[in-house]
Amino acid sequence: MSRAYITQYFCLSPLGLNSEQTRESLLSGQTRITEFDHQLLPESIPIRYLGLIPGQVLPFLGAHEIYNQELLQQKKKWLDLFFDSFTEEEDREITSVIFVHNFGSNVFSYMHLRDHQTNTIWPTENYSMWCQNDFESRYKNKKINYISFHNTCAGVASAVAYAKKRIQLGYDQKIKVIALEISNHYWPGFITLHSLGVVNTKATHVNQAILPFGSNRSGFAKADAIGYLMIESEELVHKKGIRPYCEVVGQSMTSDSHSLTDGVEDGSMVEKTMHNALVDAQIEYSEVNYINAHGTGTYLNDLIEVRAIKRLFKENYKDVYVGSTKSQYGHALCASGLVEIASILEMFNGDFLAANINSEFNDKECDLNFVKNVLRNHKIKYAIKNSFGFGGYNASLVLKNSRSSN
Repeated sequence: MSRAYITQYFCLSPLGLNSEQTRESLLSGQTRITEFDHQLLPESIPIRYLGLIPGQVLPFLGAHEIYNQELLQQKKKWLDLFFDSFTEEEDREITSVIFVHNFGSNVFSYMHLRDHQTNTIWPTENYSMWCQNDFESRYKNKKINYISFHNTCAGVASAVAYAKKRIQLGYDQKIKVIALEISNHYWPGFITLHSLGVVNTKATHVNQAILPFGSNRSGFAKADAIGYLMIESEELVHKKGIRPYCEVVGQSMTSDSHSLTDGVEDGSMVEKTMHNALVDAQIEYSEVNYINAHGTGTYLNDLIEVRAIKRLFKENYKDVYVGSTKSQYGHALCASGLVEIASILEMFNGDFLAANINSEFNDKECDLNFVKNVLRNHKIKYAIKNSFGFGGYNASLVLKNSRSSN
């Protein structure tokens, strides 16, 4: 069976608009979350901080009901940046595209489409749909196999896991995993998040917006992101002489259907997910140097992940570094895996570990070996990436560094 490698990525996120900005943001050890205009949300939703893509325009309250030229221009700019990031030659090599998004990130577009259908106020020129159909219409390669994943916050990790299997089985040589989350523009989506109690409404300073694993954690700050990961076969990597970022050596997906938002509280299902990913990778847990945690800053979610890590590593649980890059940019929901895998790739490439910033680690149960400050000149051989979705859906990847000799 062929091996699968991540060879490229492109990511627009609060961390930056390219790989250099992303790397520098991670190395800064500072938050990229910002305070936004309170006019966006009703007074009943006291959220003050968001993870915004640099240059992001936020419409005033009710902008989804009227024409907003700035917003449409911004969407077109993001799409142009996205499609300019790869060449036609690379496009022709792609055999499958896995598209990760959810209805929340595209509700603006569906409302626009509905208005088009009723011949109301929306223009026909420069119109951008943010859904799979929009991306399909822009690809010149009509032989591409299109696949959609809607596994909420575990969507990207699940898509990468599926891509690995497709390449191993010989179905594909080159797969692009596209992810997007742009629901910061749609304030009704915050009503659901607020009612679930997962967004931080207590923060009074930007450094309190999201505090993964901290004793002072109280929810996350919502973020936006758009981009892709390119996954290629071993044969294609060798043929073109590519230096990949990493090999996807292990994957596992489980679902415990425990509740609407949380998994089994003792961490047993998350432990099983990580264990199965390590079995797939054919390595021992002691070979793992770093875990990029799901780490949303919500009380129970963080605790479940801590318990799972302790169950897996047992008395050696402090031998592995753990951190949540969400502490620096927020939570991009279904695109969070994109931002976090991109962050791991930059850590591989630059031999460093990004910090889990701002948290106060006074919780006696949350006593893992957290990356509290940026660790430079620190080489990682194997990293685990955890992602969890609503309803107790879990995904874990094991990534082997291809950029640094270990």
